[in-house]
Amino acid sequence: MRVLLCPIGSRGFVYPMIGIARRLQNSGHEVAFATSIDFEAVIAGAGMERLPRANTDGTSFQLNNWGHPLVVAIQVRHVQHAIERFDPDVLLTSTLALGPLIAGEIADLPVAVLGLATYLWPVAIPGGERRAADPQAEYRHREMTALYNAARGLFGLSPSPASLDASPMLGSVYLLQSVPLLEPLTEHLPDRVRLVGSCLHEPAAPDAQLVEWLHSRSDAPAPLYVQHGSVFRAGDTFWSGLLAACDELGIRLAASMERHRGAPPDSCDADRLVRGHVPQQPVLEQARGVVCSANTTAVLGALTHGLPLLLFPTGGEQPALSARCLAAGAATTLPASSDAGDIRTALNRALEGTAQRQAARRLQAAFAQFDGPDMVVTALEELTVPAVSSGVA
Repeated sequence: MRVLLCPIGSRGFVYPMIGIARRLQNSGHEVAFATSIDFEAVIAGAGMERLPRANTDGTSFQLNNWGHPLVVAIQVRHVQHAIERFDPDVLLTSTLALGPLIAGEIADLPVAVLGLATYLWPVAIPGGERRAADPQAEYRHREMTALYNAARGLFGLSPSPASLDASPMLGSVYLLQSVPLLEPLTEHLPDRVRLVGSCLHEPAAPDAQLVEWLHSRSDAPAPLYVQHGSVFRAGDTFWSGLLAACDELGIRLAASMERHRGAPPDSCDADRLVRGHVPQQPVLEQARGVVCSANTTAVLGALTHGLPLLLFPTGGEQPALSARCLAAGAATTLPASSDAGDIRTALNRALEGTAQRQAARRLQAAFAQFDGPDMVVTALEELTVPAVSSGVA
């Protein structure tokens, strides 16, 4: 089987695909990537190939303006060029990458979608009811379908229906990075949706500064891992309040800040390591908790390590995922504008109490029952079974 992986160009989307690609290779399959040129080196470092956008390479699969029809059209052309060079049997794309869905349809190829840790759209319930775990689900599905159809129009394709059962957002199969304990509507999800647990992966890379910082205070309590995440509205940052609260409580923290548009300069002292990107896996192995905006990468990192969460959701997937973590008992949520006093109280509750930690460990055990990359490989193999049995692949 030949698999073309087409993730949006950010670590949270590309890195899991590299882990899946490695598992595919270990199973005897061939892989190639069509994604942002920014990740060419890390993909090559993993021993894999990123196919260029065209004979003259350029920007594509960027996270910014991911839904603009022209941005999607560039993705389509990139994937079409990759299909010509690689001749895949199946495509694997990200939730926000709409171009591969269109390119796959044009090439008559199945397209699997690697989802986030939360189901983003409403769910049809027997009897005609529609339910969702967050109030934005209806709006989100309607708007994403509209963006998708606008891009389809650029290729002379008719609009795709916006109905939940026939939603184009699910591709041929939708691989949700969650478990039943976290996803409240599991039993009502469409047939094309599979829960696969976590597909987290970080390429191994030497990080002497991080290793030294983690071991520099053997007398100090375990640190927090902080991942700020995207800011969706002006002023939506918890950073200054978190620093003040941590200073008062004597808490060390390692903070990854690249998604925050107003990120502070890199710094490192005995109590704080602040950088654009801090790999989460080495920190989570020692951390006492996670503070983040409730994006999939940081939340899955916390839950798969059994760590309690303090969440500051602002937009995108964040409110929906934070609501699920809150309902499961593994998180405390606050507005991003919360002051240091409220953050201090919430940190104490999350880190010193037992309820959240026990809930996080229950989720850790639930995620441990799922081998995400292996389940993705199986789903892709099943998508190509008709082609294999007919001698096409």
